[in-house]
Amino acid sequence: LQCLRKNPARRYAGARELAEDLRRFLGGEPIRARPEGRVRAWCRRHKALAGALGLAAAAQWVSNFVISQTFPTLADIGLALAYGIYTAFAVLSFLFVARFVRETKGQHLEDMA
Repeated sequence: LQCLRKNPARRYAGARELAEDLRRFLGGEPIRARPEGRVRAWCRRHKALAGALGLAAAAQWVSNFVISQTFPTLADIGLALAYGIYTAFAVLSFLFVARFVRETKGQHLEDMA
């Protein structure tokens, strides 16, 4: 919205500058109106890693939500049951990873795609 700024000094100098920023935007390049921040630039350079980090964070949030919603009910029944169920899921997760996730030691995430 740089072209709509009240202060003329903060707007585009002319239609040519606006057209150039639109061309850069459509080409996926950084624009002058909003310089690219460090995090955005890093995510653009490392798309696979940024996606994996986002997926891991989302999975962690979902897991924390499920545990926070189920723990009070299970704790009322018995703490041993609650911890037993969570332990069983942790063991199943470990077995799943051990069986189906291939070794990635020494490999870059970008090379795995």
